[in-house]
Amino acid sequence: MAHTATITISPEGNMLLPQEFRDVLGSKTVTAEIDKHNNVILYPLRDVAGVFRDHSKDPNIPFKKIREIAWTEAVARHKSKK
Repeated sequence: MAHTATITISPEGNMLLPQEFRDVLGSKTVTAEIDKHNNVILYPLRDVAGVFRDHSKDPNIPFKKIREIAWTEAVARHKSKK
């Protein structure tokens, strides 16, 4: 079943997804893609939880870097499942 809604983008670039969309996605974290027809597609990332623990063992790595590494790996895993 298709879900459709009109969503406003704030001056800061924020969008609020309707509850129905959040329920369907089943995730608080998504990756967004713009296809060749300029359609925006959201893909849920359900495997983000716990990814920090693999990288947090070295106290010399700043959290911002750990988050960047974990995010990149999660997106790569998601794309490989397509």
